[in-house]
Amino acid sequence: MLIGRLFASFISIFVKNQIQIYFSSMALFKLDWAFPTQESSFAGGEKFLEYLEAGGPADETEGFKILWRVTNPLNGTGSFVAEATDISKMWEHAAPWIKGFGCMCEVEAVFSDEQFVTTAKKIYAS
Repeated sequence: MLIGRLFASFISIFVKNQIQIYFSSMALFKLDWAFPTQESSFAGGEKFLEYLEAGGPADETEGFKILWRVTNPLNGTGSFVAEATDISKMWEHAAPWIKGFGCMCEVEAVFSDEQFVTTAKKIYAS
């Protein structure tokens, strides 16, 4: 029994450390979106409400996790920051909104404060 519990503890710690390594290798991306018309914004807003009420099922998938999101329904725009393994995950997440409502998206890689400090120290030291 004791060996079984020790093994289970080891596996738990190992898995937790592997998950931390996995997430630390992900990059941050910011996506800004805009619906092209008020009509598409209204239709997209109805679908977005359904999506959020369903728990945002695509907000966290393998290699992708939305960290925060803001929306402005008055002008049909919004933004989110996500951790992702690469930019293709951003496209996969946005594709249904682009296809269904003509949503226009701009994506850029960004730094967290911690990432900026770490990188800036290397750059400014040279």
